[in-house]
Amino acid sequence: MGFFTATIRRKILTSFSIVVILILGVIAAAYYQLDLVRTLSRQITPGSSRLTALQDYALALSDLEGNLDRYFVIGGPQFQEAVLQDFEDMNTALKAAGENIDPQMAPVYRELETVTQQLGSELDVLLSTDSTETSSRETNERIVSIFSNLEAAKQLDQNLTLETSIQLQETASNQEALVSNIVVQTVILVWII
Repeated sequence: MGFFTATIRRKILTSFSIVVILILGVIAAAYYQLDLVRTLSRQITPGSSRLTALQDYALALSDLEGNLDRYFVIGGPQFQEAVLQDFEDMNTALKAAGENIDPQMAPVYRELETVTQQLGSELDVLLSTDSTETSSRETNERIVSIFSNLEAAKQLDQNLTLETSIQLQETASNQEALVSNIVVQTVILVWII
């Protein structure tokens, strides 16, 4: 028995069943896509926190560089304390960035940790050594090594910051596409009904 030869009651029932199936299909698709949006949303907070921590690291690194310059030119315990505080701020920011590091960024993060540890060791030796105990050549070599590590840390921090920013942009773009699909599906469903 075909649809066109069926009774009115059967036609209404069949049509109603088709509409209900369409609605359930769109609801299931929307639920699935909203779950994907929720998953993407959970990635934004750690990424934003990591980006903030990396920016704090860069700021502390910049302060450290300036205070080191002042320490080498002017000297004095206030600049030595400022250098130590800046390094402590760098370590705090680096630890915060590492709490939610993405597995793809882990190698670069570990390299940044290593460079920061080397920098800390060199700073400890430089700041704890009396200038009369070492030759000017040794002191200059330490200074060159410190500034080399500062440059390496800057580059690694910039790489991590760039990767994190790209990741956040991709997440936001994916969310936008999913929400757009949900809206289109809902509009189509309303139009059909």
